[in-house]
Amino acid sequence: MKTQPDLQQVKLSSASQTAPNGEQQTNSICGRESQLLSQRLSWIILLLTIVSCSTLSAQDTTLLPWRLIANISGNGNFHSSSFSQLPGIPNCCVEFTGGTGFGLTLGAGAEYLPKKPLLGMNYRLGGIIRFSSIGAPLKETNFFANIIVGNTVQKGTSEHLLDASFSLLSAEPYIYIQPTSLPLGISLGIEAGTFLGASYSQKETLLTPSNAVFETGTTTRNEVSGSIPESAGLYAGINLAARYDVYQTESLTLSPEVSYTYGITNLVSSLQWKASVLRAGISAQYQLRKSSPIVAPPPPPPPPPTPPVVVVKPKQLSITVFRAVYNNVAINNHETLLVDVPSTQHVFTSVLVPKVFYSNNTSQFNPEQQSLLDAVVQQCLSDTTLHINILGSAATDEPPTIATQRAEAMASQLRSSGITAQRIHVTTTIKAPSAVSRYPELLEEMRSVTLSLSNTGKRNVPISTIKYDTVSNVVPPSDIRVHTSYKSDTTIINATLSIATNGNTTTTHANEENYIKLSPESLGAMHTQQIGLTLNVSDGAGNQKDSRIQFTVQPKRNIVSTLHNIVNTDNGDVSEWIVGFCDFDKPTFYQINSEVFPQIREYVAKGRKVELIALTDNLGTDEHNTTLAQARAREAMRLIGLSTEQVVISLKPSGIHTNTTPMGRSMNRAVVIRIATE
Repeated sequence: MKTQPDLQQVKLSSASQTAPNGEQQTNSICGRESQLLSQRLSWIILLLTIVSCSTLSAQDTTLLPWRLIANISGNGNFHSSSFSQLPGIPNCCVEFTGGTGFGLTLGAGAEYLPKKPLLGMNYRLGGIIRFSSIGAPLKETNFFANIIVGNTVQKGTSEHLLDASFSLLSAEPYIYIQPTSLPLGISLGIEAGTFLGASYSQKETLLTPSNAVFETGTTTRNEVSGSIPESAGLYAGINLAARYDVYQTESLTLSPEVSYTYGITNLVSSLQWKASVLRAGISAQYQLRKSSPIVAPPPPPPPPPTPPVVVVKPKQLSITVFRAVYNNVAINNHETLLVDVPSTQHVFTSVLVPKVFYSNNTSQFNPEQQSLLDAVVQQCLSDTTLHINILGSAATDEPPTIATQRAEAMASQLRSSGITAQRIHVTTTIKAPSAVSRYPELLEEMRSVTLSLSNTGKRNVPISTIKYDTVSNVVPPSDIRVHTSYKSDTTIINATLSIATNGNTTTTHANEENYIKLSPESLGAMHTQQIGLTLNVSDGAGNQKDSRIQFTVQPKRNIVSTLHNIVNTDNGDVSEWIVGFCDFDKPTFYQINSEVFPQIREYVAKGRKVELIALTDNLGTDEHNTTLAQARAREAMRLIGLSTEQVVISLKPSGIHTNTTPMGRSMNRAVVIRIATE
């Protein structure tokens, strides 16, 4: 799909209008005064009054030759383009030629009013900074195929929409000229700026036939959005504007303004895509005044002499020491005190059967297997070197094309989750196992998609999920010491220490050293405690002093041990891993969890008890499945590097999961290893 070009913004020049030449109008009126009839006298007086006011304004020497400008306008954004897609964003079969959008422009700047005219015309030199939105939607209609509906052939058409948004910060130097005595002026300038933001959203919508849908099951597809790649670093355009002053005082002018900016640079550096902007709005200009001189006031009279003061020293009371200490370190006021809580982290890694099963003659994804898809996406987003291999399969009683449809539907789901198409590889098969005639259940297993992960130098990466759980160990008792000391020139009457913990306050006598017991239960539960300490002291002279300390006790987990894949069994807690999964009636593994092999060998070297559980499904005789389970156990021992003296082998010829579903049978074709925790 082609991408929609961004619209560039047009700059609005704001400048206030120079007052017409009042003296020339006055002389013209006075020259004709003797020729006018008496009944026109009132009109002459009115015109003379207007001209006199204009002349006084023009001759006002308190104004500076500078004007501040602010304007606001609405945009009509006109995009012209010739491209089919944004860089690196897939799109098919149409060419975007342009579009129209609307936006808003805010501007602020200044103008300088030269004393001498230019070629007999009043003019100003100005500059303005603008913030503009110059986006627009680009739409194109595409005929993509003839579609058979019943006994008729209808044209399949779709609409490609690329909605682009551009936020532009720009600056424009310009010249403003008043060619006549009317309060009408024009400006010409060059606008240049940079994009603060450039984003897009695109999709393809099915138009006809009206009762059809795309392969996504909806009338839309290829929906994608994000930042526009390779957006231009510079926007430039030529701006022409016209302004008419409708309200004017000595310093303030309000003017409607219309401008057009012709864009001369591309919005995206590698595409033919330009934007021109038509703006209409209002401009306000304020002419600065000279500051009035500041006259210093006369100095005040000298104050009268101060009579001598006889000072009687009062009795003094002071708090000399008030601090809280934890582990021999003082706690600062408003500090967060971190208290270590010894904890154990449980890590459980689950290796998943890399298969997605489908109903007969459908490619509709089963939401119950969403966890497998989520695990694949998470692993590929975490490790960008991984590639995904998709094997689509169909049963012999299904159309051969259903295998491709299942694989492509899975690839589409992965791409929509953020995996690039270059990392996804699709193959298909309809080959049936030789035993399908004896076991019709195998037909169900052929209605599937098999996923595998691989990267350079490391094949058959297992698809797995990892869960973390952290629990607190026994927390040793601890306390906070509070030291106090105070003195008075007379007798101490009262000294109390108030301790507020999460709003609950207790009061005790302020000894030289006091203790606050921290609850092991609260720390183990990771509960934060807000503690406030108040020391209040009074003496016989009526003096009273108080001091406060506030701080937060925040438990912090300290991971002292980590346990992996702990499960509860009749023989106590054990660490349990899946070694790998096998195909039907095969002793070898098509997916191997080799990442746990070093840890298993380490446990074996420490003398831990090891149990190897070999599983099969219930297809076939018990004797055959027992032999198959033994072969799978030997293959697992070979892969890990274990001998028969180091392990106890348990055989489960009918598995430990249900055998009534394809997923249950696939989970039973595995080898599980259990290792005692101690």
